[in-house]
Amino acid sequence: MTLEEGLNIVVGDNEAGKSTILEAINLALTGIIIGKSIWNEISQYIFNKEAVDEYIVSLGTAPIALNKICGETEI
Repeated sequence: MTLEEGLNIVVGDNEAGKSTILEAINLALTGIIIGKSIWNEISQYIFNKEAVDEYIVSLGTAPIALNKICGETEI
């Protein structure tokens, strides 16, 4: 999905991820998820389960590189 400058409309079936997109935008802009700051605590809710599982499996052979969580973002 590509967002354009100006107005964007997100449509889709139920359970397609529309609310998740809005939550991700809010998280990126505010650093708050479920009413809590992600900078005060690391939460299981900000990690992709499949990425975590892939990393854990890789520990048995050659660990894959981890993504970084940064306190500053470029907008």
